[in-house]
Amino acid sequence: MALRQLCSWVLDRPLMPALLGQCCDRLRPAPVAQKLLLALQDSATEPMALVDWRWDQRLGRVDGLLWQGGCLRRFRWWPARDQLVLTTQLRCSADQALRSLV
Repeated sequence: MALRQLCSWVLDRPLMPALLGQCCDRLRPAPVAQKLLLALQDSATEPMALVDWRWDQRLGRVDGLLWQGGCLRRFRWWPARDQLVLTTQLRCSADQALRSLV
């Protein structure tokens, strides 16, 4: 009888949601953050600032944005393969902004 109650209690519990996004620190573990910063610094030719990043547990990959040299860049990083892919999303300069006002 006790085993039947235990089984029904376990089966009645909701499943944990998939580890997506950055809702809390358990989704963005400190070891991944440290390795990510090292990988970004190793590939950087100019000073950069990390804007946002998300750890995708299922794909084993980090997706994010960084600011570097007047550009907002999207990146993907696979820690298991030590592969980093950067793509420029937006270029910003004061000259372009001033020209658009004139």
